[in-house]
Formats: sequence, C-alpha cells, structure tokens
Amino acid sequence: MDQTAAVVTRFRQLLRALTRGEIKTNTFERWEVDILLDILAQNLSPEERVRTIGRYQTAALREMRESGGMPIRFSLYLSRQKRLGIRRRSDPGGNAEGGNELVNL
Repeated sequence: MDQTAAVVTRFRQLLRALTRGEIKTNTFERWEVDILLDILAQNLSPEERVRTIGRYQTAALREMRESGGMPIRFSLYLSRQKRLGIRRRSDPGGNAEGGNELVNL
C-alpha cells in the first residue's frame, strides 16, 4: 500500500471512530492528533459534529485525491464553508432575487 492510500485508510478509520465515539487506538500519527484536536476544539453539538464530519470527510478525500497530500484541517474546512455561505448569502447565484439556500452547518 502506498503512502497516500495508507493516509486515506487511516483518515477514514479515524473519522469513523470519532463519529461512533469509539477511539480504541492509542498510537496516532502527528496529523491525526492535529485533526482530532482541531475537531474537538470546535463548539459543535454531537449531532452537528457527526453531520459536519461526514461532509468534511468527503471534501478532504476529494482534495487528497487531487493533490496527493495530507487531509486539510477541520477548521480550514469550516472556514471555507463559512466563506462560501457568506458569499451565497450576499451574492446568491449572481442575482439579488434568488439562488441557493444557505444550509446551517
């Protein structure tokens, strides 16, 4: 298994364990610790955390496939989502009278 595939596997396992509340490992890579601390530092309800982690995983995996790099930080993902939400609210689809609804994170 190449390094990228190994990172993807560990990333998926980490997020699955976090959403289930069952982190059973005691050995982490540095980037896993960073992601865990970053997620836990956010003020999200348990239900909101699970939903947001699912969307984060999809976005992070897509970016990892495109760049071949490490997963983006959870806080970076949230800030991008917030920035996109603000843009949609202030410029919905390029006109002032309609466009996409803003989804609460």
